[in-house]
Amino acid sequence: MTRRLTASTGALLSVLACAGCPRSRSEAPRTDAAPVDTGQAAPVASRAVAEAPPPAPPPWAGRYASPKLRLLLREEDGGLRGTIEKAGRRFELIIDEVGPERLRGSFGTEGQRFAVRLTRNGPDAIDLATGSTTYELKRVVVSNPLDVMTY
Repeated sequence: MTRRLTASTGALLSVLACAGCPRSRSEAPRTDAAPVDTGQAAPVASRAVAEAPPPAPPPWAGRYASPKLRLLLREEDGGLRGTIEKAGRRFELIIDEVGPERLRGSFGTEGQRFAVRLTRNGPDAIDLATGSTTYELKRVVVSNPLDVMTY
């Protein structure tokens, strides 16, 4: 019975495999034929290469420090505010213009406001410029939450 089933199955497969075959050898598609020149350019397979967008710059908010100056930037009411500390004195910082590489704003003391510009200087550093002075600040990375710089 196994032989009979195998023989019947083999015959059935042969019939199914040849159902779409050309009836004679002359009808079979030629594989050795030379290409025909149609006068048109051959289609080129296009491969869409999706270019990854540049990585987003790190957020501005955070703590930064230099030997002479400390800065805290925080997101507040959809904008940025902060505190600048120098020689034990604190100054309120208000950011008016936010860009991917530059911030503009002012800090104040005793009713006066002074212009300030912050510019990215690498992924974890910024330059704070005011008047004729520029401070190079590095982002402060805190690994222990109880070991945070006090403002």
